[in-house]
Amino acid sequence: MTRLTGVVEQRRRRRMRWSQWKED
Repeated sequence: MTRLTGVVEQRRRRRMRWSQWKED
């Protein structure tokens, strides 16, 4: 369960960065 959370968190962080880049 902890490993899945880490992967989900990393994917969510990457998507947030993408959103910022696309927004600019």
